[in-house]
Amino acid sequence: MEVRGIVSAPTEADLPRVSGPAWQLITGSRGASAQRNAALDLVPADTDVVFFFDDDTIPRADYIARTCEFFASNPGVIATTGTLLADGAGEKREVPLEEAVALLDLSWETTPADSPTTGVEHFELYGCNAAVRWTAARDLRFDERLPLYSWLEDFDLARQLLVRGEIRKLREAVAVHRGSDSGGRTAHLRFGYSQVANPLWLLEKGTFTKRLVARVMLRPMAMNVILAPIPGQRYAMRRQRLIGNCLALWDDMKGGGHATPERILDLR
Repeated sequence: MEVRGIVSAPTEADLPRVSGPAWQLITGSRGASAQRNAALDLVPADTDVVFFFDDDTIPRADYIARTCEFFASNPGVIATTGTLLADGAGEKREVPLEEAVALLDLSWETTPADSPTTGVEHFELYGCNAAVRWTAARDLRFDERLPLYSWLEDFDLARQLLVRGEIRKLREAVAVHRGSDSGGRTAHLRFGYSQVANPLWLLEKGTFTKRLVARVMLRPMAMNVILAPIPGQRYAMRRQRLIGNCLALWDDMKGGGHATPERILDLR
């Protein structure tokens, strides 16, 4: 099994210090969707499986091999996502490198190398660690109308993939998502705008249902409404996000039900 990597970053300053024939380093537009698409455009047509890892994700050493073996023995599966031992983004903290390594080392005891890889039915992909069967998905791309942090771009791709095959979450393909601060979720006005504009655009596009929009949009909006009035610096982010929420709703109504996720490029 030959493994090759493409690292896509907005500028040369953002590139890691890796070299060798197994790595291809590219630069281009800033934004998760655009950067992923730039890499996908370079994937050879005869590739079997394409993996997506955020730069702050550490997969266990057997993650790729396990996933490839699972695809080989499950022809109806078109995409997989792994199991996170810790998720700094979800836990709202940055997982220290030492803790991440310790968690991965400990996982060999509960999930040894010779244990089988099992998958459970899943309907989402988590972009920090995911894989797709390239022969069945090479014409698909991430939505570049979702700029910068590209909130929900992985959900959108998963909805397109489900039309073509099954998605599985692999219990034994484990990783740690450290949740290092990239600035995407801390540009709170912009992120608040994306919390509303992105799901509304995906509903308009047809990949999201109203039920899914309600699930991913209403809860964060409700949290912003509840916490924004609380005084103090701790909740200032909620006030900024709520302003972004309201701006997105206003723009959608002004536009006759047409969302404008790109407007975050004009917000500061």
